[in-house]
Amino acid sequence: MLVALLLAVPAAADNNDPSGKLIAEYTFDDETIKDSAGINHAILYNGKSAAEPVFTEGVVGKALQLSQKGSIQLLWLSIPYDVFEGNQDSFTISMWYKASGYNTTGEDSELFSFYNTSVENFLFYSPASAAFQDKAFSMKWNGLNQSYGYANVITPYNANNWVHLVYCVDAVDGQSVITAYVNGAAVEVDQGGDWSNSLMSTLGVDNFTIGGKNPYKGGDTPSCLFYGEVDEVQIYAGALTNAEAAYIYSSAGFEAPPVPETEPTEPNSAPTQAPTEPTQVETEPQTEPPVTTEAPAESTEPTQEKKDGLNTGGIIGWVVAGVAVLALAVILVLNLKKKKQ
Repeated sequence: MLVALLLAVPAAADNNDPSGKLIAEYTFDDETIKDSAGINHAILYNGKSAAEPVFTEGVVGKALQLSQKGSIQLLWLSIPYDVFEGNQDSFTISMWYKASGYNTTGEDSELFSFYNTSVENFLFYSPASAAFQDKAFSMKWNGLNQSYGYANVITPYNANNWVHLVYCVDAVDGQSVITAYVNGAAVEVDQGGDWSNSLMSTLGVDNFTIGGKNPYKGGDTPSCLFYGEVDEVQIYAGALTNAEAAYIYSSAGFEAPPVPETEPTEPNSAPTQAPTEPTQVETEPQTEPPVTTEAPAESTEPTQEKKDGLNTGGIIGWVVAGVAVLALAVILVLNLKKKKQ
C-alpha cells in the first residue's frame, strides 16, 4: 500500500522546457550536419565549394569545426532560410561556440549572419574578441535607406572555452528588438541606432549562415570568418525567456544561475551582471591548457557545478511524502486495533 501511494505522487512538470517551440536542430552527434528536428539540412562550404565537415569533441557529443587560424580553408555553414518560415520576425538562435581566434582582416568575426541576396541588407552577430573584450556586437544594415542599428551584447571575451549563447529577435512596434542570454543568464543589450524597417521580412532576408559568410563583406571570399567550433545549434519559434534559456543551458549538464522571480518586461532591461564561465563537462577530455587565474573572492553566487541525478529539493520532497504516508498507515492500524478491542 505504501509503495503504491508513493508511486502515485505525480512528478512536477518543467514548464520551462522550450522543446515545443523547436523548429530546427543541428547536434552534429551523428557526425552529420542534418536537421534532426526536420528536413532543413545544412551544407558546409569552403569558400564557394561544398566541403566535407570535420567533427571534434563538443559540449554534448560532437561539435562542428569551422575555420581555423593558419588554415587556408574558409569554412561556413549554410542553413536553408525556409527554417524561419512563419517565424522570420520573431525567433531564437541557441548554440554553443568556442572561439579559437579572431579575424585580423579588419572585418567583424561573424558567428552567424542573415542577408538579402539581391540587396545589401543584413544582420549579423560577432562575439566579444581580443580587440573588444567587454562586449559582442550585432548590427543591422538596410542598404536601401543607408541606415544601421547596433546591439552591443555585454559579455566578456572568452577564448578557447565553450560559451552558450541564446540570441532572441522579436518584433515590437515594427522593429527588431534583441535580447540575449549567455551561459544561462540574462545579459545587458545596448541597442541603438536606427532599427526602423529592421524586421527580417522588411529587409527581405533570404539567407542564414554560421561561420562568417556575408557577400557584402568580402564578396565570394568570406573576410569575416569565425574561427573555432560550434555545437548544439537550435532554432526556436518566438523569443525565448530567461527561464527557457537557463533550461537549455542546464540540459547540457551545467547548473544554471538562478532566474529572477520577475523577468524584465522591457526587452533591453536585462540585468548587467556578466555570466560566469561554465565548468567543463567531466566526461570530456581537456584539450585546451588550463587558464591560470587569481582565486576569486568569497561569494554567495552559486557555482556552476554539473548536476548529479535528482536535486536535493526533489529527494526531500519524496522523503516527506513517504513519511506522511507511513504515519497515515500507522494511524489506520491503531484505529483498527481499538475497534477490535
